[in-house]
Amino acid sequence: MTHRRKGLAGKALVIFQVSLCMLLLVGAGLFVRTLVNLNAVDPGFTKTGLLLFGIDPPALRYPSPKNIEALRLLEERIGALPGVESSTVSKETLLGQSISNSDFIPEGQPRNSGSEQQALYNRVGQSFFQTMRIPILNGRSFDFRDTTTSPHVAIINRTLAQRDFAGRNPVGLTFRTEDPEDRYQIIGVCADAKYGWIRDEPPATFYLLYTQQKDLHRGMTFEVRTKGDPRSFIGAMRGTVDSVDKDLPMIDIRTQEEQIDSDLAPERSFAAVTSGFGILALVLASIGVYGVMASAVARRVNEIGVRMALGAQTNQVLWMVLREASWMAVIGIGAGLGAALLLTRFLGSMLFGLKPSDPLTLASAGLMLFTIAMLAGWIPARRAASIQPVQALRHE
Repeated sequence: MTHRRKGLAGKALVIFQVSLCMLLLVGAGLFVRTLVNLNAVDPGFTKTGLLLFGIDPPALRYPSPKNIEALRLLEERIGALPGVESSTVSKETLLGQSISNSDFIPEGQPRNSGSEQQALYNRVGQSFFQTMRIPILNGRSFDFRDTTTSPHVAIINRTLAQRDFAGRNPVGLTFRTEDPEDRYQIIGVCADAKYGWIRDEPPATFYLLYTQQKDLHRGMTFEVRTKGDPRSFIGAMRGTVDSVDKDLPMIDIRTQEEQIDSDLAPERSFAAVTSGFGILALVLASIGVYGVMASAVARRVNEIGVRMALGAQTNQVLWMVLREASWMAVIGIGAGLGAALLLTRFLGSMLFGLKPSDPLTLASAGLMLFTIAMLAGWIPARRAASIQPVQALRHE
C-alpha cells in the first residue's frame, strides 16, 4: 500500500471516528439536558426540608379504627418535636411512583362507566397542605372542625375544579366516589401538584382526610418538615415512634429530595452512560486527528521546507495543516449529524422539555467536537510551521 493510500485510509478512519463521536455527543447532550430539565421542574410543593418514612401498624394488633388512632397519635407527637415545623401523613407519597384513583361524580350527575368521571385521590393528614406547602386557592384547608364524627370533607385541586366545575365555585358542593354511600363536601381548592411521576402533568386530584376513612388497609407515609437537615431528626423521630410502640418500625427512611432522585434514576443512568461513551469517543477522535495530522506533517517535511524557502509565511503553513484537519472534522460532524437526526427520533419518549432535533444540543455537540479537532490538529500544525527550510531540504 502506498503512502497516499495509507493517508486516505487514515483520514477515512478519522472521519468515521468523528461522525461516531458526534452521534454519541448528541445522545449524551439530549439525556443530560433531559435530566437538567426534570430537576428544574416545579413539583407544586416545597421539596426541601422534608423527611419521609413509612409506618405500617400490623393488622392483627391494630384493627381498624385502632390503626388510624395510632397514626394520628404519632402525627401529633412528631409534630410537637423541637425543630419540627409540621408533620402530616399521606396514603400515597408524592412522586413515589404510585397512585390511587376512584370515581368522582359531582352531586346531581348520573353515574356512568366513562373515564371522564375518574380522578386520582389521596388520603392525607390534617396538616398535609401546610406541611407540603401546597397553597389553598379557594375555601379552606382541613382543620380542627373536621373530625371522625363530622361530615366528610374533601379538597380538590385546580385541574379537577376546572374540569368538572368550570365557571362555578365548587366550594360547598358535594360529590360521590365509587362507594355509593360516600358523600364528600368540597371545602377548598388547592394548587396543582405533581402526584406519581415528575414527568406527568398534575392530574385531576382530590384529597380526603385519612381520619374520616373506614379502613386504611395498609400503612401510611409520614412527611415531616424540619428547620434543619431532615436526616438529623431521625433519632428523635425513632424515639417518638418507640414511645408509642417499640415494635413499630420506621420503613424506608429518606428525604423528599431523595425520593425525587429515585424517580429520576433511569434518566440519571442514561445521562451517565451516554456521557461516558461520548467522552471516550471524543478522546479517541482527538487522538485520531492528532495521529493523522502528525503523520501527514512527517510525510510532507520536504514540501513544507520548499514552501518556506520560497517565502511561505508561518501562519500560511499553520493554516495549510489546520485546513486539512478542519475538513475532516466538518465531514465527520456532518455525517454524525445526519445519523443523529435519523436515530435520535426514536428517543422522543425518553426526553423531557426538548425534541430529538433540539438545535442547541446539536450545535453545542458540533461546536465542541470541531474545537477539540482543531486543538488536536494544532500541535502538528505548529510543528510544521516551525520547520526550518535548510533542515527540511536535508530531510530524506
